Amino acid sequence: VPLIPEDACEDIITEDGQLLVDRIALIKRGSCNFTEKVYRAQKNHAVGVIVYDNIHRERWETIMSGSEEEMEKISIPSVFVSLQTALDYKNHQIRPIAYKEQSKRTEFYK
Repeated sequence: VPLIPEDACEDIITEDGQLLVDRIALIKRGSCNFTEKVYRAQKNHAVGVIVYDNIHRERWETIMSGSEEEMEKISIPSVFVSLQTALDYKNHQIRPIAYKEQSKRTEFYK
């Protein structure tokens, strides 16, 4: 689910006004480090995070960062994807599928 602010570097709310509980946060790269974004989403009860690039790139590089202390606090999965992947998701070209884990329904996307 998209967030406000998009980069999740401050207190966050979901774009649709619903809680982040049992949802995957879609967060834009920039303004603060990767682990801050993931940890902030986790504190708001997200079950996972997709951080997307803030520009189109022809060549991928390692561009995620964070402190060891923050990484130790994170217990949810996270991934970094291209801006195009995020735009496809936002335009619903990537459809949700259901995934069950420990009797919880969580939405994952492919």
